[in-house]
Amino acid sequence: MFKNTLFLLLILSGWLVQVHAQETPDLENQFEDFYRASSNYQEYKVVKRADLIDFKNNVLDTVTTYREAVTQLQSEIESQQIENEILSKQHDEVKTSLTTAQQNRDNFSFLGIQISKSVYSLIVWGIICALAIALSLYVYKYNNSNSTTRDAQGKLQETEDEFASYKQRAMEREQKLKRQLLDEQKK
Repeated sequence: MFKNTLFLLLILSGWLVQVHAQETPDLENQFEDFYRASSNYQEYKVVKRADLIDFKNNVLDTVTTYREAVTQLQSEIESQQIENEILSKQHDEVKTSLTTAQQNRDNFSFLGIQISKSVYSLIVWGIICALAIALSLYVYKYNNSNSTTRDAQGKLQETEDEFASYKQRAMEREQKLKRQLLDEQKK
């Protein structure tokens, strides 16, 4: 804001110097012409009234032009200050909205809790690792139980085979004993 005001003042002063440089020679030349055209009376200069009125009107026109230029430049300075204040407010609003957007980009609501993306990522990867460990333990236990079950089934099959062969032999012995008993009874 200070830079804009300083810039406008520099432009204003440069313009006033330029306008003054352009119009001053005219007033100076008019005054010189006015002074030369006047006649002397004792120690005093006698000036024509019409020339004096023309010179007065030229001076008043120049002063009026300067005043209008100063007024116009002051209004431009005021409008620039107002515009600068508006731009400053807009800048503050944009900064605020940018900060809010960055917070919304970096954070979000998870189960009703405001959480940052990095913490959420850590939680998700922790859950994935825990599930992977649980799955590997489950697979290990399953394979271990499966091999134990296969071993038990193999032993069961062996026992059943042994029992079947024992049963077969026992039946054969019993039949043999029954034949012997029948043979003995017949004798």
